[in-house]
Amino acid sequence: MVLMSKKPDADKIVSFLDDLTSQEWIKDSSRRWWPKFVFHFSDIRNVVNILNSGKILSRNALQKDKGIPIDCASPIVIRQTPGDEKSYVRLYFRPRTPTQYHMEGIRPKELLQLGGAHCPVPVFLLFDSKELLSRENCRFTNGNLGSTRHQKGDTYEFLKNLPFRKIYHVGAFNPNEHEIIFHRNAEVIFPDELDLSALRYIVCRSAAEMETLVYLLPFDIWKNCQDKILVEGKLDLFELRWTFVERVDLSKELIVFYFSPDTYCKGPFEAEIEIIDKNTGIKYSGKWPDFHVEKIWRVKVPQNVVSYSLQLTLDDNLTYANNYIEDDIPF
Repeated sequence: MVLMSKKPDADKIVSFLDDLTSQEWIKDSSRRWWPKFVFHFSDIRNVVNILNSGKILSRNALQKDKGIPIDCASPIVIRQTPGDEKSYVRLYFRPRTPTQYHMEGIRPKELLQLGGAHCPVPVFLLFDSKELLSRENCRFTNGNLGSTRHQKGDTYEFLKNLPFRKIYHVGAFNPNEHEIIFHRNAEVIFPDELDLSALRYIVCRSAAEMETLVYLLPFDIWKNCQDKILVEGKLDLFELRWTFVERVDLSKELIVFYFSPDTYCKGPFEAEIEIIDKNTGIKYSGKWPDFHVEKIWRVKVPQNVVSYSLQLTLDDNLTYANNYIEDDIPF
């Protein structure tokens, strides 16, 4: 385990988090477990890079390194964010922030919001809040770091005075109530980079997206974190408003995609499927330039292909990937 310097008031911070979960307004609600964690979400391809490297890098650090693989952020918001603020790794006190609302899920290009903010296949990383908030280099904000209105602090006194009723607010509210939007985006931030020693769970939106994550991870990385990977279930981390794949059934004859039936918009997308025969290396691909999502989509596997790798993209967004290996291949 990585040993990190603790704040002088770390014990008070731990006690505050315990007290927060027991307060009347939260203890009997679906939010009662939120204070146990701080949350980071990103597109599945970024999460693969994070797990491979063993750390989350700030935007500035990424740009100095190899660049940002999948930039989910709003270019409008990023342009307005001071350069120094881009040197922080950013996590949230809660899931389902306004930021997530505007970018989660695959949606047609003309329906992207905030100048193109887009996180097609989000995966959540849940970190132990007591461990992270107690670290000497951890700071907290009362709202969105990109806003000129935000305030930062790093002490127990600052933390306990944050407006958690607004930070953890759920349900409908007056859209002109900007205070709620601002505080829902309150953040937990670290300079430059954050290691993964306090990572407790890696949460996928669906079984199909968990299969994709496992497929993308190198075997040794998957083996080290397999016990942390799970499908959301009843955690209520995701918005589930836009297109994604819930389940995929693979066989040597047929690929059956089950899309979320609740998507706000069924298309059009440019769909592309790539199948690679594992025995011959032959690549097969198909494109559907005016694809509209249906609940169930069936695609035939090329003849004589019995084991294969598969990738589906919608508008160039990786949507599903996996292997199919026939069980009864003689060796």
